Amino acid sequence: MATANTLPFQYLLRGDRLAQLDGQMLAATHEQRDRDLEDHLGNLPRLVAVGALQTPNPVIAAGVLGNVTDPITLRCQLGRYYRINLRIRALGATAGPVQIALSTNTGVNTGDSWKWIGGNYDGFSHQWLFAGTGISQTFVGMIRAGAAIVTVFTDTDGHFYVEDLGPVVAP
Repeated sequence: MATANTLPFQYLLRGDRLAQLDGQMLAATHEQRDRDLEDHLGNLPRLVAVGALQTPNPVIAAGVLGNVTDPITLRCQLGRYYRINLRIRALGATAGPVQIALSTNTGVNTGDSWKWIGGNYDGFSHQWLFAGTGISQTFVGMIRAGAAIVTVFTDTDGHFYVEDLGPVVAP
């Protein structure tokens, strides 16, 4: 009894075609495959910087803007997209709202990315996509408490990092 080939159909066809090629044609096929693979791998997200969450569990006073991460400073290449990721396991506040910012400096300005959450006990994951400018920038995660103090639970299951998503391309 013959065993069934479990490869997807398109790979079976390609394998049959490669079996028919020889010499320069076979070498060119392998080179093209390698170029296609390099192009694919070159466009996968790539971790470029990791920042630390401030520990242990910082407490931010009502109405105050406080850092919850250490700053990340890097130069993002012009013509490439980047993504900043900030995840905090939980926030505890007796009243909301709580503003969460991914800032491009040590203070908040109008170009920064914000997220609002209610009070009480809430976890979040926030990301910001942007194009590189070729200029060195500093990124920091910040929280502004509303009407009550906020405890930021940074002890476990959180992260702060920047990824390179690949070249900026227009559809």
